[in-house]
Amino acid sequence: MKLKYIKSADEEYILDDGENINDLGKCSLKDAKKEAEEAVKKTNKPVFILKTVGYIDLFAK
Repeated sequence: MKLKYIKSADEEYILDDGENINDLGKCSLKDAKKEAEEAVKKTNKPVFILKTVGYIDLFAK
């Protein structure tokens, strides 16, 4: 199996509360913070904002 690293061209963010992961995709940090604040109100759990800098493509040819 050949793995290929793909660097993110734009800012992409993910929210993670330990149980659920929400991929926000391309957005600003300000928008990610707003989404995280809403998620905290709904779940009453800490939510981590993760910035994607790249990923491994398992299906690269």
